[in-house]
Amino acid sequence: MPSTVLVIMLTGLATISGAIGIASGLLNGNVLTPNEILFSLLVAEFINKIIIYLRKNLPLQLSIFGKIGVKLATLHLLIYEIPLLIVIVVWYLVFIKG
Repeated sequence: MPSTVLVIMLTGLATISGAIGIASGLLNGNVLTPNEILFSLLVAEFINKIIIYLRKNLPLQLSIFGKIGVKLATLHLLIYEIPLLIVIVVWYLVFIKG
């Protein structure tokens, strides 16, 4: 996998819209294939949701609901992230590696 995929993933740490912008340029320049672009954006989204959880969701839920807020925020994160992780693994096995 090209190292430019890592650029999209690292940009996704800060903002998904920035990662999409970089991915667009790399796709237009034929630097990466559409499958590599989608894979890197999926991983960027996965990582970004964890960052948002730690920065925003967890403190907000903790301040409103206390200990139950931690459970609520974590459950929300897991419900979103587990299916996304399955999609990432399947996408990698079928379209990138396969």
